[in-house]
Amino acid sequence: MRRITLESLEDFKEYQEAWEGLRNECGAPIFASYDLVHLWLDNYKSVVKPHVVLVEDRGELIGVAPMFTSHSRVMGLPLNFLGMAGNMNTLFGYSLYCVFARQDDPAAVREMLSSIKRTRWNMLIMSKMETNPSTLRFLDGLAQKGGSNSSSSNTSMDRSYVFPLEGNIAADFGRSTRRHLQNMRNRLEKEGRMDFRQVKSVEDAERAMNLYLSNHEQQWEHRSSHLNTALNRRLLIEMGKLAVRTGKGEINELLIDGEVAGQMLCFFDGDVSRGFRVGMTDKFRDFSPGKLAIILNMEEHRKRGIKAMDLLHGNEEYKLPITNMEHPLGSAMMCKGTWGALSRLRSFPPMRFLEDRLKLHDRIEGRLLKSKAWMDL
Repeated sequence: MRRITLESLEDFKEYQEAWEGLRNECGAPIFASYDLVHLWLDNYKSVVKPHVVLVEDRGELIGVAPMFTSHSRVMGLPLNFLGMAGNMNTLFGYSLYCVFARQDDPAAVREMLSSIKRTRWNMLIMSKMETNPSTLRFLDGLAQKGGSNSSSSNTSMDRSYVFPLEGNIAADFGRSTRRHLQNMRNRLEKEGRMDFRQVKSVEDAERAMNLYLSNHEQQWEHRSSHLNTALNRRLLIEMGKLAVRTGKGEINELLIDGEVAGQMLCFFDGDVSRGFRVGMTDKFRDFSPGKLAIILNMEEHRKRGIKAMDLLHGNEEYKLPITNMEHPLGSAMMCKGTWGALSRLRSFPPMRFLEDRLKLHDRIEGRLLKSKAWMDL
């Protein structure tokens, strides 16, 4: 068994076919795909470096752990960060992360963990982790290695909607939500004001994503958003273009009176669609165009044999009445060196008091967000 660590984007290409073949064999989510991992690492190459661990056995790829490293200074302290590619709080990212191995081979997972042991880092954060056997074994191995300087939890929930086999696609929605959306739809259809279309070209995908960003900017004008920097915005645009170009996803739009009122960007994983982004135009807010777009996407997907839509992690209010299944996601956090000492100090009662009164953790995070590396984004 051989471990390979990819630390340059130039080294990726020769593994594309084997990577995707193994991912599909293991049923790993689209966010661990070669295309999306490469896209994220390339988009943020000014601040992150690939640390993708591949495990081979007799020349065949049997395991992938798509990670990254980042190096900066916070309050004068070196911060050497290790995380899953696509997942960093200060950057725009994905929604479901994992490692994957053929037949959940424990030896392959041990090789991934060995790579982490040999990597220079003092803070490791991995959240929103899929709970497949290989990832659970990976998280458990991290917890054992981290000892008192590690923590893990399963507090984040992934929310999905399993489609009824036939009939009203919204049959399992909350009663009031289902009635409201049916009334809005009936009204729009009766008046001939509603249309639904799929974005067909890469150029149109760019137009659609720019419209989504414009609407998002208006709706989040007085609030903090990950989509307020050029690189973060570019990543979302490139994701939309990739979805349309490769057929691994799609962008659909709800039109009211000939104008785009609602949008949805989805990616496909076998018989599940991943609802990555839902947007709406404020002008049509009274018609709940975002939720109507979700229903119309669900109907189209069911026709193609898709069985469920995953609306991904989060407790956003709109998700609760339109999902009928949830499962917990895993996470791990570890600190070493000075950061480990600071982490241990926070557990003492006097430090917890100072943390509550002075919000030290928030201040550290604020310094990180304002540091030059992130401001340059």
